[in-house]
Amino acid sequence: SELPLLLPEAENYQPSGTGESPLATIPEWLEVYFDLATGKTMARSEASPDGEHWVEATRETNTMPQWAGSCWYHLRYLDPSNPDHLVAPEKEAYWGGPDFYIGGAEHAVLHLLYARIWHRFLHDEGVLAHPEPYKRLFHQGLILGEDGNKMSKSMGNVVSPDTVIEAYGSDSLRLFEMADETSGYAYVWLRRLVNVPVYGFFIVQIGLTLGLPTGGYVALTKVLGLAEALLLLILILQLRDAVAAALKDGAEKADANRFLAAARRRTAEIWHVFAALYVAAAYFIWALEIKGGFAFVAEGTVGSVIVLLAAWGARLLALRGLERGFRVSDRMRARYPVLEVRANRYLPMARNIVSVLIYIVAAMLLLQSWQVDVGAWLSSDFGRLVVSRALNIFVVLAFALIVWEVVSTIITVYLEKTDDSGEQVVRSARARTLLPLLKNALLIVILTMAILTVLSEFGVNIGPLLAGAGVVGLAVGFGAQTLVKDIITGAFILFEDSIAVGDFVTVGGLSGTVEAMTIRTIRLRDTRGTVHTIPFSTVDTVTNMTKDFAYHVAEVGVAYRENTDEVAELLQEIGAELQDDPEVGADILEPIAIDGVDRLDDSAVVVRARLKTKPGSQWRIKRAFNGLVKRRFDERGIEIPYPHQTIYFGEDKQGGAPALRVSQDGPVKPQTEKADAAPAKKVERALAHADADDGGDGGDGL
Repeated sequence: SELPLLLPEAENYQPSGTGESPLATIPEWLEVYFDLATGKTMARSEASPDGEHWVEATRETNTMPQWAGSCWYHLRYLDPSNPDHLVAPEKEAYWGGPDFYIGGAEHAVLHLLYARIWHRFLHDEGVLAHPEPYKRLFHQGLILGEDGNKMSKSMGNVVSPDTVIEAYGSDSLRLFEMADETSGYAYVWLRRLVNVPVYGFFIVQIGLTLGLPTGGYVALTKVLGLAEALLLLILILQLRDAVAAALKDGAEKADANRFLAAARRRTAEIWHVFAALYVAAAYFIWALEIKGGFAFVAEGTVGSVIVLLAAWGARLLALRGLERGFRVSDRMRARYPVLEVRANRYLPMARNIVSVLIYIVAAMLLLQSWQVDVGAWLSSDFGRLVVSRALNIFVVLAFALIVWEVVSTIITVYLEKTDDSGEQVVRSARARTLLPLLKNALLIVILTMAILTVLSEFGVNIGPLLAGAGVVGLAVGFGAQTLVKDIITGAFILFEDSIAVGDFVTVGGLSGTVEAMTIRTIRLRDTRGTVHTIPFSTVDTVTNMTKDFAYHVAEVGVAYRENTDEVAELLQEIGAELQDDPEVGADILEPIAIDGVDRLDDSAVVVRARLKTKPGSQWRIKRAFNGLVKRRFDERGIEIPYPHQTIYFGEDKQGGAPALRVSQDGPVKPQTEKADAAPAKKVERALAHADADDGGDGGDGL
């Protein structure tokens, strides 16, 4: 063993830059040969030793281990200049063993762990009076960076004040941010405003002590006050433009209320005038020694400053509270998107109302600080009347707004609610029709009641208004009976859920899709895009073709020669094929129902079938069904006859047919090959023309 170890002399004792001590930069001392048998060392720069028990080694450069070595320095800190003891017993008894120790993870687990061992050892040896280095430990936890590592200077992931000052200047670390130039300007003027009265007062007092006459003392004091007032006036004039710009900029950024912004801009233009008048008035009141004048000004000034600071703080806290109160959580925003929109709609108005109330209270307190008896005015009959009516109006408007917002929000959220996957929940057509009408009607009722109540609080006699409204309503009732009928009929139709938005209906002889309904009319859009507005008073019958479910009734005509059982079986197959179709099958609610032979028409046997479908899908199913019937009947060779007429000439008693007389008017023209190629088509067209001319009664049975 080489203990005690003599460290080498070194001229370069700067840190190595690798986290090691400066000894790591001395290779002739660092790199050695080590004798495993005796524990001796030899520098490698010397001759190589003989023997297998010598090995290459590197000395330990950490002469003060971070955790063990640093756990006793706090004791030496108590008595750093004592050459005889680690720490004087009386100092350790007084300063040692603190009641409370605050440390991070490294302190609590590493430094203090070793410190407790050393402390206990030194206590047992009689060096220390306290057995523990502290009585209670508080570990404040760790602050982790984005990469999960702790934030510390040793890790290089914290912001150093020196770095901030180098990058942004010292003004960035001031409590009130200001440029260095502004800070220097404020410091110079602060020295002037403090030095003149302080040093001047002491000089005048020395003069009075040395025999200065009282009159001269008073005159010098007044001159000293005048000098201070002149300094303040010069400062006001120098800051005129800067303060005006700050006030105007604040008006542009802070106040959404136009009145308040205009007031701030006007104040920015004339603030220096009021400030100069205030300084001059204060000086003359002090110089002329007006009884109670200076105390009045001082009390009013101090009170005004306190009120303005309190109003500023109250407004700041109130606005932040409003922002927190109107804030919608991410979960609620995702589930009810409309809530944040409605909340943000009233946030600017709430800010203005709170600001105005704070300004009103601040103005009253300012008047009170200048000994204007605001309390006496508020306690007077007129003051109580104004305050009570203002509160009543505020309560009425707030209550009306709350009722409207609660009901409106409930209706809107119900109609626009989304599920957990973000898809909108589909509400019934009746709800989508009635709830918006209910919301509009409620708005009219709330507005009417609120307006009448506010008018009554302003002293307006609303009795004649209500009576006049009754007379007008009666006159309107007699003169607008159709309008009343529209409203009443429409109300019953809506309440009975006969029609809803999106239904395809026939009302008043017109058919179309219901686009919108009011308390008086219904608006339809037909299949050609034409919009029809129909008053409810003209609706005597409602035909709703999309209520709950619908039927496609198929009447299939086949030739008399076809087997109707085979036709019914084929229709059953066609219905099953439609149900299995991926495009239209979901719209068919039940298997096809074959009603059988429905009619025996002149040209066809009509077989009837029904398909139950979703409301509004019957026309789509009809087109798909007809197309499939045509294809399958063609494949099976089943004839779908077109309308035709058979001419029967009769026969005589012997069973012979009478002769058909044909006459030719005009010369006979030669026939072409094209004309001879299709004589049947000419006969068909002639027969069709004859059938069209017979009045549609199907012939006389000849």
